Parts: sequence; structure tokens; C-alpha cells
Amino acid sequence: MKIPFSIMLLTSIFWISGASTASNFDYQSKMSSMQGEFKKYKKSLIDDFNASKKEFAEYLKQVKGEIEGYKASLSKNWDDPEVISKTKWIEFSDDQKSRSEVDFENNFITIQTIANSSEEASDKLEKVLRRVVTVDTNEYRSTNALEKKIQDINDEVMSSSSRDKSNSEDILADIVFDKAPDVNQVNLYVKKHVSNQKIIETPAKIKGENTYTIKIPLPEDTAIKKAKKYISKVKEQGYQQNISTSLILGIIQTESYFNPLARSHVPAFGLMQIVPETAGVDAHQHLFGNKKVVSADYLYDSDRNIKMGAAYLHVLYYKYFREVKDPMSRLYCSIAAYNTGAGNVSWVFNRGKGFKHQLSVVNALPAINSLTSDEVYDELVNNLKYEEARNYLKKVIDRTSKFSALKM
Repeated sequence: MKIPFSIMLLTSIFWISGASTASNFDYQSKMSSMQGEFKKYKKSLIDDFNASKKEFAEYLKQVKGEIEGYKASLSKNWDDPEVISKTKWIEFSDDQKSRSEVDFENNFITIQTIANSSEEASDKLEKVLRRVVTVDTNEYRSTNALEKKIQDINDEVMSSSSRDKSNSEDILADIVFDKAPDVNQVNLYVKKHVSNQKIIETPAKIKGENTYTIKIPLPEDTAIKKAKKYISKVKEQGYQQNISTSLILGIIQTESYFNPLARSHVPAFGLMQIVPETAGVDAHQHLFGNKKVVSADYLYDSDRNIKMGAAYLHVLYYKYFREVKDPMSRLYCSIAAYNTGAGNVSWVFNRGKGFKHQLSVVNALPAINSLTSDEVYDELVNNLKYEEARNYLKKVIDRTSKFSALKM
């Protein structure tokens, strides 16, 4: 939102000399008018922020209900079906009798189908695998049964300014093929990986039917290929936010393993797993000067997601922990806070203090600054409240170091 010129005048210094009573009155009147306009502007920002929070809360409520209903429907054929994940892309067919799972963390594609014979299963598995290795993000979200319903909710609940369509990108085609494949190349790949020798047959949940499963390895260098795909945007945003390229890549790998459709149960969205109501708000304010809860669609766009993630890292390192004197200590605190929040990081160094002080960064500063960076690291990996956060810091540091060594 552009600030009116009249509001900008409030920061000017006026020197009035020899003014008449009438001119003084005019001046006071103008100042009062500008102050009133500024208050209206501030109120409009607060109203817009509250409206975006309300919209997103309603969106989450309806999406949660849709996902629960979808899982209940799937449970007729599948035990405890998983439908959303940070590190996996999961899809079920329209008849809910076939499923695909791309595990970016463990580098495997798993294809399953329920059928009455191996011949029927082979045909169905080929169809599923063909889609998995060719579909792009926008095609998937516009044709998948669950995603279409979620998109309908987005279009119904979110205001027009929050309906941010994401750019389309390959999910796997750029990983399993050296270049954009033609039909013959896709068919050769599918035939190679779907054969009777590789199909595992087990009893299905429905009596009289069987589940047929194939597990296909992804290339060993999948993470590197994915990193190279995003490197241009990562470098650009790293430069803009004064954050290292290798750190951003280390965060992406740890958060989503470069899964562009990543969604956690928090929920957080996209490559850098931005939580709209927390990290998203901080990042939006830093980038655009006002608070807003951005939509899931906004964060599914990889370019925007990287921009928001780099901005949030900037906020953590240069604002929340700016008074931490040692750069490495500040880095460790910022990485941990990216996962678990600045308050939980502060708690580590405020343990034993009153409850009101435990989550305060300011109160944690003396303890942090009294330690070496190695001691700060040890405190975090040993004493953060949650095991995920303790492991997160170790993983990011390790992966950041590896990406740095690659000199990407």
C-alpha cells in the first residue's frame, strides 16, 4: 500500500516565523487533518491484517475438514492413509485404488494399486508412474481430487488480493530425465521400471483383492539437481537479504528436501516451510512494510517462497538476535529459531527464571553473550525443548557446510 504524500509530510520540520494568527490557525488545522489521515491509514493497515488473519483461519478450518473427510474415504481401501507431508508428494487416483508416493528425503518413488490380477495391476501401475514423472505442479493441483477441492475453498474464502496463483514447475521430470522427455522416452522409463519381477503382491484391505507395489529409486544426486534448479533465485534473495546461499539451501533441504508441494501439519507451506501466521507475517512486514497473512497459494510458488524464507532468516539474524555479539552464536540461534521460534531459543538460556522472562530474547542476551559460540551450540542441541529442534540445528549446519563446499 502506497503511503499518501500528505502523510510523508508529517516527518518534515516546519519553521514558522512572523505568522499571523490566521496562518497559525491554518497550520494547526492542516496538521490536525494530516494526523487524522495518518490515524486512518494506520487503522486501515490493522484492519487489512486482521481481515487476512480471519480469512486464513477460515481457510484452514475448511481445508482441515476436507482433508479429514478425504482420509475417511480413503480408509475404505488403505490403512491409515497419509495425504500431506513436508518431504513426500503423495497422490491417490480418482477411484482411490492407486497411490503414488515420492519420498524426497529417502530418494524413492513408491507406486501401489489394488487389482484382481497382476496383468491388471501392471497396466494401472504404468499409468500411475507415467503421471508421476511427467506432471507439473499446476497440472497436479488442477486435476487432483483433493487439491481441486482445496482450491475451491481458497477461491471462496480468500479475498481477490490473496488469490495468488503459483508458477508451474516440474516435480520429477527434471530429475529423472536429462531434458524435457518425449512420449517415447517416458514410455521407455515406465516399461523399464514396471515389470512383473519387481511387483510385490500382498493382500488388500478388501477381501478378494490384492495390493501391488513397486519401489523405484530416484537418482542419487536428486538433492543436488534440485538445488541447481533453484540456485539462481536463492542467490538473488541471499544477496538481497545478506544471507549466504549455502545456508538457504541447507534450510530448504532440511525443511522439505526440495519438495515444491511440501505441506506440514502445522501447517507450513512450500520449499522453506513458511508458517503464514508467524514467519510469513514477519517476512511480509520486512519485505513490504505491512503485516499480512499470505495464502497457501502464495507460498506454493517457489520463487515467492524462497523470497519469504530468506527474508525471515534476515529478520531472525539481523533483528531478533541482533544483540548477540558473536556471529556464529547469532547464526546458531537464528537457525534454531527458524524451526522452533525465537521464544523457545531464549527459553534455553532463561531456564530457572520466572515464567514471564523465559521466552524473552532480551533476557537471554547476557547468558548467550557470556558463552563461546561452541558453548551456545552445545546449549541448543542439548537443551532445546523439542527433539526435532535439537536435530534440526545439527542437520542445517551439516548441510550448509556441504553446500558451501560445492561452491554453487
